[in-house]
Amino acid sequence: MLSMIPLPYKLLAGAAMLAGVFLYGYMKGSAYAEAELARFSARAAEQVAELERENLEISNRVQVEYVDRVQTIREKEYVNVDTAQNFINNGLRYLTHLQRIGIKRYVAEYKGDTLDNAFRVWKRYADKADTTVAVGRLSDGNSKAFITLGDIPLTKAA
Repeated sequence: MLSMIPLPYKLLAGAAMLAGVFLYGYMKGSAYAEAELARFSARAAEQVAELERENLEISNRVQVEYVDRVQTIREKEYVNVDTAQNFINNGLRYLTHLQRIGIKRYVAEYKGDTLDNAFRVWKRYADKADTTVAVGRLSDGNSKAFITLGDIPLTKAA
């Protein structure tokens, strides 16, 4: 019976059958890919939701810790107000620390004359020891302090 069908029609039927098999496979594969993509999207959405929950928990925890830290700092601010005397004492301790670690010269530049009084007080302490303090005004209106640190600790001279 197949011998009665001319060859071009046989080839055309074979090509049509191959095209049908190809289309069937393509449609099955496409459906599988869409299902796999939907599963992947659902899994990704779950992960995103979980990460958002974790981030919210972390930000809530950090915000609470930050608020607690701010309250603690504010409480300490009321106790340890940086008065002028504290500033002078801390400056003397800092200069003594510089002496201890072997620094001999210290230069500081600051705006205007805001720290001139502090340097005058430090100069009084330095005059009792072997340290020199000099302050000069720059052409732009700022000030520059030059300190040559000696061997006698400034906190002992106080």
